[in-house]
Amino acid sequence: MGREDFEKGYFEKYYEGEAASRSSVHKFRTYSAVLRQHLSSGSVLEIGSGYGGFIQVASVNYHIVGTDISADALLEVRKRLPETPMNLVCAGATALPFNRTFDAIVSLDCLEHVEEIEQSFDEISRLQTKNGILMIVVPVYDTLVGKLVEILDSDETHVNKWSRHKWLAMINKLGYSTLKVYGAWRYLVFGKWYINFIVPFWRISPAILVIARKSST
Repeated sequence: MGREDFEKGYFEKYYEGEAASRSSVHKFRTYSAVLRQHLSSGSVLEIGSGYGGFIQVASVNYHIVGTDISADALLEVRKRLPETPMNLVCAGATALPFNRTFDAIVSLDCLEHVEEIEQSFDEISRLQTKNGILMIVVPVYDTLVGKLVEILDSDETHVNKWSRHKWLAMINKLGYSTLKVYGAWRYLVFGKWYINFIVPFWRISPAILVIARKSST
């Protein structure tokens, strides 16, 4: 998938312009609260910032650097969050232009879109501090729930339709220790209300939230 696949038309087609109902503050507060259980402050790199929902919430506790392949999305972030302290960089997940490391790297509903996924994970490992925290949210396509998700999934840019165990194996392969896995449930009800919650039971959920720590060796 190229940069042109994720400009403004993408968000309008699949996320209804990333309406407030799908970018609820509650959702991103939940994700930020999970991160704070393992890292109370420090530097955070977000890969795939979209329209800045996580940046808006997490910037209270962290110094945020947000990246997205979509220039349109980053322009929208600046319009929506003019007073929020942050750095924004237009870059894809496989070529992140940084010569520094980050205390936490976060990617929420992004990595399933990346064709050269191993290259992206190499970038994550390169930019992660020793003992740093990785937090990702990805849809998963195993179990009966996952198969239903796959049937209903109309997003052609979802190229990594993996099982939850394959994602966990990839993270462990990078030298991370999994700290916690949550089941993530997300529904848009009647095209109006967006329900989002995470639970400890992750083996049958349509998506997972993974928190892992990089080895110090």
